[in-house]
Amino acid sequence: MHPILIQFFGFSIHSYGVMLAIGFMVGISLAAREAVRTGVDPDKILNLTFWILLSSILGSRLFHCMVFYPQYIQDPLRILKLWEGGLVFYGGFLGAVLVSALYAKIHKLNFWEVGDLLMPSVILGLVFGRIGCLLAGCCYGHVCDPDFALAITFRNPIGLGIKNEPLYPTQIISAVNALVIFLTVWLYRKKKRFHGEVLAICLILYSITRSLIEFLRDDPRGFLELGRVSLSESQVVSIGLLAFALYILLWIRPGQTVMPKPAKAQKRNG
Repeated sequence: MHPILIQFFGFSIHSYGVMLAIGFMVGISLAAREAVRTGVDPDKILNLTFWILLSSILGSRLFHCMVFYPQYIQDPLRILKLWEGGLVFYGGFLGAVLVSALYAKIHKLNFWEVGDLLMPSVILGLVFGRIGCLLAGCCYGHVCDPDFALAITFRNPIGLGIKNEPLYPTQIISAVNALVIFLTVWLYRKKKRFHGEVLAICLILYSITRSLIEFLRDDPRGFLELGRVSLSESQVVSIGLLAFALYILLWIRPGQTVMPKPAKAQKRNG
């Protein structure tokens, strides 16, 4: 596709980084808007998004480097070459969760409420991230039948995907999947019954669909062998997040008051 958007005087602006930046900006703007709507201090949320930005980039890169550590031990400077791909969403998400939990405790915020507020932004940002994957050629799918109507072929010699072969459009599937999840929780968020419900719904929907999409992907990933079953590292994390979502529904929900419906504003005379 188009891994480099602009190149001048030997300096390149990579499409993947641009789409990540757009995703973060859109997500931050949406989170600030939701903070105002829900009555959470928007300044605290904006400060939190700064730490989420740092922790998610660090976490996503560390996750990848841990899985493929032999490559980076031989050439440690490759750790800094983010334009080569190697940012794992789940690594960034886990890093963001840890930072958010710590931040919520320090600033006396309800972690589950903050999770509900931020998750739609995270999922929407992922839509832009997957478009960046498509442009860069990473996160590509298995070779498929040339007659498959949705097959995509990467021809750019500097792209990260398999070249000149019809592939399953896993980046497009992932982007559409994230968009559908976002629209689902965005429409539901005002009807939530307890803090943590939107977070749980996002985790359930994403962990299941991500695990299914993994079967179509063919980019280098780590795997865990369980007898005759081979699971990618993302499928393993998906199982953990699905269990976490069930924990929210079964143990967190009973301890929280049902969310009251906002009272309608009364008209004043005169």
